[in-house]
Amino acid sequence: MIKLVDERTERFFGVNAIEIKRDLPAKQLLFFGDSLTNQGYYSAALSDLWQTKFPDRWGLINAGVSGNRLLRDANTNSVWGSSFGPAGVGRLARILAQQPVDALIFMEGLNDLLHPGTTAPAAELPTATALIDGLRKVESLAADAGVPLLRLTITPFKTAVVDGRDAWTPQKERLRQMVNDYLKGFSTTIDLAGYVADPQDSAVLATPFDCGDHIHFSAEGGQRIAEFIAGQLW
Repeated sequence: MIKLVDERTERFFGVNAIEIKRDLPAKQLLFFGDSLTNQGYYSAALSDLWQTKFPDRWGLINAGVSGNRLLRDANTNSVWGSSFGPAGVGRLARILAQQPVDALIFMEGLNDLLHPGTTAPAAELPTATALIDGLRKVESLAADAGVPLLRLTITPFKTAVVDGRDAWTPQKERLRQMVNDYLKGFSTTIDLAGYVADPQDSAVLATPFDCGDHIHFSAEGGQRIAEFIAGQLW
């Protein structure tokens, strides 16, 4: 008897893709970012609103990778480091080369500030110029692909602790503010950071949006963020 599968090997079977026949192809909306996107609280809620507004017209892709940095590949002692992935600039270039995309919602750069001095060497903290140059590469990639780009500002994280170390410093806050000032110079930027900031301290994620770690969104906060973004778009 011929054995097609080694009995010692465990196999798991599931659906890899679903092909749907339709009269017109769906457009593709790409959510690109880090854990704030991958987490799904804002991106899933916005996807639901998007599908309600444009039924059966868009496919939605979540390309958020937890721990992902815009400028650097994973270089970390975090136990989750193997999943942080390659630098966002290169990752986005590959996605746009391989996947048809009709619109891009981009939010990344927070981990470039969070990681150095916590789970990555402090020397890897970028300058504002370096981060802005990375964002310009994102803009060029989107322009070359003919993809409309919606930018979201980098959200606050004061009082956050990563692996037992304070993730926020006044220097990192100055960098965040400088990069956000650059982003807010575009009409295609939504100032999400300003919306979710504590009214008493713009460096702090306001309680209604905070899941408890002072970095990531709560489920309720994600819903409110989705409604805020939709309100800016429609």
